[in-house]
Amino acid sequence: MEHKFFVDKIRRFFSSTQPIAAVGIGVHSIGFDKDYKNPKLNELLGMFSGVMEFVIQFFEYCFVKPSVRICQRKFSSRVWHQIVKGVDEVLNTAVISNDFAKSGSNSLRIEDGADSTTDNNKPIVGRDFANGAAETGSVSTSVYIPSDGYVKASYIFLGSNNDASSSGRFTEVVFTSSMIKFRDETGSQVDLASYSKDTWVDVTIKWVNDDVTVNIDGTDYSGLKAENAGSFPTAIALYTGDNGSKGTYTYFDNLDSDLF
Repeated sequence: MEHKFFVDKIRRFFSSTQPIAAVGIGVHSIGFDKDYKNPKLNELLGMFSGVMEFVIQFFEYCFVKPSVRICQRKFSSRVWHQIVKGVDEVLNTAVISNDFAKSGSNSLRIEDGADSTTDNNKPIVGRDFANGAAETGSVSTSVYIPSDGYVKASYIFLGSNNDASSSGRFTEVVFTSSMIKFRDETGSQVDLASYSKDTWVDVTIKWVNDDVTVNIDGTDYSGLKAENAGSFPTAIALYTGDNGSKGTYTYFDNLDSDLF
């Protein structure tokens, strides 16, 4: 807390700032309100501003929130923190964790700690595709469902929005209590394969128009048709739990796609 107070005190002295993101450190700006007529003085103040910004971000990185520090190889704070929904960091959380990892030492842990008695809904972390809607594409990630963390299902969502809204859903892969399911053209969840908790499961979703193949741990499940409720996907979203229960938490790792 002393470290956090120190950073906040510096920021209040120099400028107003944006809040720290739910996942990783957000983009901040340091500046001065006064516009001095002397260009040399303006230049010196600008240089000092940049140095202070570096010092503050370095201090935050090392001391303030190391538990949510981004592993740049897997996730990017400058992408993820802009499209986090339903995450308040009190009940619903999305953090970089070292509890489990498919590779390296970190993974993304998403927990649904809110239910129908609170103001929060399920936590969602999304990422947009770089070039918008994709008629063809592929995304992959690894999923770890802990026995103690299963209350309700966890989801890999593809759609025309990054907040997992069903109105824009292209399709999704669903981890229920013991079965991995696929959202088909009727909007129903159909069984793909059983899985075991407390182990990593590798998932790749490929599509060409509405034709989808889901690969689970090296096995292809083809001949699938996407629901395609809102045209072709522009984003992926990962989420856990639902609006009426709490206690579900899941780990995701190695999110990858040529579309990012």
